[in-house]
Amino acid sequence: MRIAVVSMVMALVVGLAWAQDQGFTGERHKANVGKIIWAKQRITKDAQDQIPLASEFEAGDPIYGRVYLPKSLVRLGAEENGGTCENAGSNYRVKVVIDGESKGVINEQWFESSSWTTVQVTLSLIPGDEGDRQNLGVPAKWMDMVKALPDGDHVVMIEFWGGPTKCETKVAEGGFTLKKSGSVKAALGSLPEARMSDSGLEEQMIQAVKGQGWTNEYPVKVVIIEPEWRIIRDVFNTIVRREINTHVVLKKNVDGSCRANDISFTQQYLGDGKYGKTEFYGLGLRSYPVACP
Repeated sequence: MRIAVVSMVMALVVGLAWAQDQGFTGERHKANVGKIIWAKQRITKDAQDQIPLASEFEAGDPIYGRVYLPKSLVRLGAEENGGTCENAGSNYRVKVVIDGESKGVINEQWFESSSWTTVQVTLSLIPGDEGDRQNLGVPAKWMDMVKALPDGDHVVMIEFWGGPTKCETKVAEGGFTLKKSGSVKAALGSLPEARMSDSGLEEQMIQAVKGQGWTNEYPVKVVIIEPEWRIIRDVFNTIVRREINTHVVLKKNVDGSCRANDISFTQQYLGDGKYGKTEFYGLGLRSYPVACP
């Protein structure tokens, strides 16, 4: 009996979570359910009704989209195929079709909140835009797709699929015309000013990045953006390590182009004022094309 009661309570809690999603987040959401709309700037949720939309883009333009769903991915998953395609993790995939030909999955992610009914798709960023977790790595993949296209006008359709891969369902789509002429390069951003200069430390950082085993690009320059290390202590106020943030320039093997990414490094505390080797600590969300050094 107790197990049955617990099960009923859990079912009620889950049911309430499904019922309390974001709903319609604006007038554009109401008018574009099941669609993806496009603009040359971020379509932020709070200002989505005021952002000017676009249906044509040059190959080097910033391209920002917003997906509008009728319900949260959790609720949609519970209703698909008689409830046999549950999506408790709010998983989704973004697929690209160009001129009627599938180009595959450009992004595979999950919603940070099970209540979401809308999310951004960022294909190409304005220089200086730090990007976001939902679209990590997407602009670089998109640029590779665009570079492979012949000159001319191309019909692009972006599809948004929810659910596990075994029973995924297309829940939104939206397209635009992409105009390509000549070689395409993303607009170049500028590296931040270095706050510390230490050639020996910078070389250690380059070696730490190489130690990650990335095969498609390699580090060629480090810009340290903090004036000194940040000391990290535990709950007993004991020093455990120190950290520092940088922007690292990475050069692609395929075409020799460069991008910068924010990367943090750490050194473990050894005692007596001494620290261990420089280690790769974290890869940030900010990625932008830069001129190669």
